[in-house]
Amino acid sequence: MLASEKVLCLVCFCSGLILVSARPARIGDPCTLPVRKPFYQENVEFDANPRCVNGSTWWSYPAGSIIVNFTPDGGKNFLLCLDLDEVSNDITYSDVTEGIHNLREIPFPSSGNLVCIPDLNGSVKIQMKGPYFPYIYMSITNYRIIRDWTPQ
Repeated sequence: MLASEKVLCLVCFCSGLILVSARPARIGDPCTLPVRKPFYQENVEFDANPRCVNGSTWWSYPAGSIIVNFTPDGGKNFLLCLDLDEVSNDITYSDVTEGIHNLREIPFPSSGNLVCIPDLNGSVKIQMKGPYFPYIYMSITNYRIIRDWTPQ
């Protein structure tokens, strides 16, 4: 075997080790909510893992609506930040922390992608409403929790 072939084999072997040891792309991640598809006009409610400060919701063929409850460990005074990009445009986001009858639509940010919502008594509830017809294959919404936030 030539020296260049040995180097190539070593590079391939090391690349394989890196790929095998790399964490799978959020599959099985306790901070990722794989959302079952609700039927049209059905509301499905989920609880985010209270230990997670970064995560996402994966919603296949979004239709109907889902509500995600965020009640992280550590109590009150946190911000829930959603990463809303152009892919999220077909989903309507609302803050329903004060109840479904007091929902406040969350506007898309004019610059950047993050929209942050302060907690109410240690909790934030977000409703995500899919389009009338589920023509989107997948909606992924990333979130981040910022602890020890103090209102200005």
